[in-house]
Amino acid sequence: MSTSPPAIWTQPFGGCRATMPVGRRRHVKVLRDNIRGITKPAIRRLARRGGVARISTDIYDETRQTIREYLKKVLKLAIEFAVHAGRKTLTTIDVVYALKRLGRTLYGFGDLVWPSASSPSQKNKVKERRLAQETEQRQALANIIEQGDQLQQRMKIEVY
Repeated sequence: MSTSPPAIWTQPFGGCRATMPVGRRRHVKVLRDNIRGITKPAIRRLARRGGVARISTDIYDETRQTIREYLKKVLKLAIEFAVHAGRKTLTTIDVVYALKRLGRTLYGFGDLVWPSASSPSQKNKVKERRLAQETEQRQALANIIEQGDQLQQRMKIEVY
């Protein structure tokens, strides 16, 4: 009958007689194939969103491989952008630029200004276009409100 070792062992510290407590080592999970993190139900949900009713079992591994290849392309381009900028840290804008290069423009992660539009005059043109769009939207909203007021007066509707 074997007994389990105590929770804390003592072992010699250096060459002297002093001892130092050593705890049990926690089992660390080795991540070998992270693509398996894309689970079968996740792939099934994507297929359902695409309108697929039934899925063959071979599709799951094929989908994982396709996702892996696409991620390799995106990350390779994103790393190139970071290296070109002289950084070792990959930022969200690097990924946004990489996706744009692949033809999948992603909005909502900072100002997307393509590197060719980096001169001050081009930036000013972008700002002017944005300002013009905002004023157009405000004018359209004002027109809608004015039309609503006119309609309310014609129909003699009381608003509480």
